[in-house]
Amino acid sequence: MNWVDQLKTKGVVRAFGVSVKSPQEGIRAIEQFKADSIQVNFNLLDHRAIDSGLIKSSDEKQVSLIARTPLCFGFLSGKLNKDTRFDKQDHRSRWSNQQIDNWIQGSRKMLSCKTNYSSQTNSQFALRFCLSYPQVTTVIPGILNELEVKENIKASDLGPLEENQIKMIQKSYQEVRFLNEDNNFKNIQSQVLKKHRNS
Repeated sequence: MNWVDQLKTKGVVRAFGVSVKSPQEGIRAIEQFKADSIQVNFNLLDHRAIDSGLIKSSDEKQVSLIARTPLCFGFLSGKLNKDTRFDKQDHRSRWSNQQIDNWIQGSRKMLSCKTNYSSQTNSQFALRFCLSYPQVTTVIPGILNELEVKENIKASDLGPLEENQIKMIQKSYQEVRFLNEDNNFKNIQSQVLKKHRNS
């Protein structure tokens, strides 16, 4: 019995979850610590939770997933473009131009898979994608005002995407490389995750 099981047996905790930097860390947390919940980056522009086998593993072990950055730092809202300027306190201001361009172009590509334009916003479409996977029990998008709260809630009410849309999304994802895994991006990704964990 590991220390997590001991805490559960004593009634100290009911469930144990881990926020991970990568899907691979999530798989290790499930295998080594029997985590009940994993918080991981997952969105239209980041399918690593699928490709790595984390979603499959969470399904087999009945582990819930929390989708972090479901709107990809706001890029999937469709409101950001190459002319957008970020405040120096905004972590996005430290990303390379290549990474920002990747996500702008990638967002356009993935959002083009959206149907029923009049009945859902870009953000709702992005959130519905995450919630279309039964293993994902919740999403945690950033919210700035009351209107965004209501918009995000409606995404849940609209329900999962249809299977043909999921297939279209998966096909589009394979056609474009969104993540620029250079050292600059990796360092910034680590800083963002550290800030998130300390908040």
